[in-house]
Amino acid sequence: MRITFLDGLRGWAALVVLITHFIAAFVLQFYPNYHNPLHLFFSGHSAVYLFFMLSGFSLSSHFFLYSDFRKLLKLFIFRYFRLSIPILFSTLFTFLIISCGLIFNEENPALAYFFKFDISLKEVLSFSFIDSILVKKDFYSYNPALWSIPIEFYASQVIFFFLSLNLKKRGRICGYIVSFFFILFYFKAWPWMYCNFIMGVIFSDIYCKTNFFLSNKAKKIYFFLSLCSIGFFFLSRKAMFFTHDFYRFVIVTFFFLGVISFPALQRIFSGKISSFLGRISFSLYILHAVILSSFSSLLFSYGKTNFSSIPMTIFFCFVMTLLFIFVISFLFSFFIEEKLISFVKYNIFYKLADFLFNNFSKKNLHEK
Repeated sequence: MRITFLDGLRGWAALVVLITHFIAAFVLQFYPNYHNPLHLFFSGHSAVYLFFMLSGFSLSSHFFLYSDFRKLLKLFIFRYFRLSIPILFSTLFTFLIISCGLIFNEENPALAYFFKFDISLKEVLSFSFIDSILVKKDFYSYNPALWSIPIEFYASQVIFFFLSLNLKKRGRICGYIVSFFFILFYFKAWPWMYCNFIMGVIFSDIYCKTNFFLSNKAKKIYFFLSLCSIGFFFLSRKAMFFTHDFYRFVIVTFFFLGVISFPALQRIFSGKISSFLGRISFSLYILHAVILSSFSSLLFSYGKTNFSSIPMTIFFCFVMTLLFIFVISFLFSFFIEEKLISFVKYNIFYKLADFLFNNFSKKNLHEK
């Protein structure tokens, strides 16, 4: 069962990442004191936290609903290639852009250091299948936005292992508690970021195994706690009661809880615009960095020469960037993610998973 509002959430989060990086690249150099009052919600970091919580939810929801070990094995086997195949084609796209001399970020202080290295097809393959997924690569690579992919990949394997244990309710609760403590004590940098995966699995557990809803009293408590957490964040700007990492986790948790609790929000994130953004979300995420350093940078240079003001140049560049990246992401999503990946998934990896599942099942029955 596909939960459509999750795709919409993922799409808006990808758009927030794009806008955040656009502001960093083309706004801050002219307005260094620019400060977004909604940066806690409308920031790339918060969007990545939401990505991780969505992953925990979506990867576990089918198993919580149906206890389908065959499907779990399919997801486990295909997970690496679900990430690596689109990354390969996006890296080839970057390779082509660099080879044709279409990187125009030299005059941009925020982008000037990206995509300045010797390129080769060997490095493209190494980056696509090893560095981007299995190793946390530095920012000055074929795709600086992919720093989160190794975290995503390894966390998904842990989630699959946890689900395969098929624990009862008390066992799952103990597993969640132990996981939280392990992360908070083991990871010194950004520990609450990793907790988003666990929180996503917990929400999936609650959502799928109970008729989850908030009573009117619970909704009042929810709004009160949400406002308190926001207020404490802005107080912590001076007092620093907790880290921003913690407050992002709290805000994203409350936001996600609101979405799975309120049908009105689910309808918003299941609408046509949200569905379109969800459809192109991964393509947008893995393509936007090189587009900002090529197409957007070229447009920005054109705008500075032909427009009378910087705000007009920024607006022109932003609108054209959105249009261009939506078209490219849609084409990429349609041909690579929907056609090629679907063909590979169902004709190779799912058949392999069925073969392994059927043979191991027969072996276990024979032994019994």
